[in-house]
Amino acid sequence: MSFNDRMGQGVLGSDAANFYDVHLDIADLSADTSYFIPVAFNSVFRGMVASVDGAILTADAVITPKNSAGTAITNGALTLTQAGSAAGSTFRNLNFAAPANDRFLTGDKIELAVTGAGAGGTPRCHVAILMERLG
Repeated sequence: MSFNDRMGQGVLGSDAANFYDVHLDIADLSADTSYFIPVAFNSVFRGMVASVDGAILTADAVITPKNSAGTAITNGALTLTQAGSAAGSTFRNLNFAAPANDRFLTGDKIELAVTGAGAGGTPRCHVAILMERLG
């Protein structure tokens, strides 16, 4: 079952058909870097969910989504906390309040800037980004 389907169960109701998800695997959260994901449809960024394959050992990691101009999406950042993390830990930040800088056109890119997890020993991370397709 896709992230879109799970979100459609009670949260999105009849609007679920307008939502889709894109995925990114991050091999090592300890590397401060950016990842770029193409946008397939005119869309609005609605949030992220992430899970890790192991404990985050050094410090919290932050994944900050940015629009095509490189501007951070207001209230879009996702913090993956080191304290208590373990394999299978899930983190989420879903924002349906239409934050600033959250709109994308077909062919734009979403930038995910990863920072803060410290040196080495940081697990692989799987990210699902929820997008709402615009008419």
